[in-house]
Amino acid sequence: PGSITRKVHVISPTLRPYQQEDAHEFFRTLLSALTMHGRNPRLSSLFDGLLESSVTCQTCKKISLTRDRYMDLSLDINSKSIHTLSDALENFTMDETLDADNKVTCTRCKAKRVVTKGLR
Repeated sequence: PGSITRKVHVISPTLRPYQQEDAHEFFRTLLSALTMHGRNPRLSSLFDGLLESSVTCQTCKKISLTRDRYMDLSLDINSKSIHTLSDALENFTMDETLDADNKVTCTRCKAKRVVTKGLR
């Protein structure tokens, strides 16, 4: 590991030798460098995924989809209702209602509307 830790700037210019770095940040940067441009598809398939989020207007029911790549998920594990990985994933993907000050402009209604937002 010394040959890696002394030359972290080669992996990414955001990492600096002999500076305190977050282990998660280092791991993500290392994975990104190893999988960049499809150079290591087997490794990429282990850590790379696609999240599909939906926003549904509660007035006209129009669904807007967005897809984003991810390398890891930040799951809440500090809730009293979360005891297993399945619980954490279910909580992560739970639908959320955006209303009051959080209303979203619907592209079909052309007005701010109450929406539900969730992951598929």
